[in-house]
Amino acid sequence: MMFWGDESLKSHGEEFFHPYSQSQVRESCYRLRLGDEVFISPITGDSWNLKRLHQLNFAEPISIPPGRFAFLITREWITLPKNVLGFISLRSRYKMQGLINVSGFHVDPSYSGKLIFAVFNAGTKNITVRCDDELFSIWIASTDASDSGRGESRQGYWDIPSDLVSSIPEATKPIDALERRLNELERKVDSVQVLLTTAIALAIAIIAAIVSKFIDVGGQLQWPTLF
Repeated sequence: MMFWGDESLKSHGEEFFHPYSQSQVRESCYRLRLGDEVFISPITGDSWNLKRLHQLNFAEPISIPPGRFAFLITREWITLPKNVLGFISLRSRYKMQGLINVSGFHVDPSYSGKLIFAVFNAGTKNITVRCDDELFSIWIASTDASDSGRGESRQGYWDIPSDLVSSIPEATKPIDALERRLNELERKVDSVQVLLTTAIALAIAIIAAIVSKFIDVGGQLQWPTLF
């Protein structure tokens, strides 16, 4: 398997990416842009509907809150022949903010369509992305297929389908909500510790008071007479 360099990508880029721009060829990869559609998962208490599917205008920003999943679709339509394989990733600047790709990391030979990335914000702050931002990278590698024909095309995505959206099993709770619950539990534990300490001190005081009643002036312990 051989990875393509800048010259090979520039020579064949128009065949693989639409729309195509040579300026998006960088460091032996092609930078894919964020498309005009984004889905962000709701949190507990939100109504579960497709209102979370956002349509974006050019350069329009959208924020992915902490602890939330999102589906991001590329602007480009990718078309690969059957002797070519693509490897995909989020760009480092977004990874550093806590955005994690939880979907696949490659594009099959003969794939034709846009790419959908399933991502998760594992950071503590909102991550803002914009329509048409160069958000993803794809590397192209040649396989050992003997023929270079396109073969049977594997149809991909044109937009984010509703069945993919509904496949998310349940709403997620943001990290700040989980942190608040943890803080509440810590406060409850502290309260229990204070009550327990107070109870132990009171018990010791009561025992000391009882014992002191049976000690005579000489300091000798005098047990009460039973008969």
